Amino acid sequence: MHALLISVIFVVAVVFSSCTRPQKPDYAIVAETQPRFLLLDGPTADRSSQISGLAWCGDRLILLPQYPAFPSRGGNGVLFSLHEDEILSALQAGASEPLQPAPIPIDAPDFSNS
Repeated sequence: MHALLISVIFVVAVVFSSCTRPQKPDYAIVAETQPRFLLLDGPTADRSSQISGLAWCGDRLILLPQYPAFPSRGGNGVLFSLHEDEILSALQAGASEPLQPAPIPIDAPDFSNS
């Protein structure tokens, strides 16, 4: 019985000795900045486009309309994209000209019904 108890204690000790405290993440400190607004042109400038999400896909920022069938152009809907360089150029230049997101047609038959 003592041999079993000693074996169990040994196994527990080995298991817990291999545990380490989680390391604190090394976050870079970034200076606080004021938000800068960029104007959009084309269908995305219309309030009814209801852009409800953004996602990066490589060097393109994808704008996700709440309802992909907007604007109604037939087909199965559309997403929009802006290239990272366009965004950075507009921010660096302080441009007041609106950015024109490129349409990305969705090829998903009957998508609007799902």
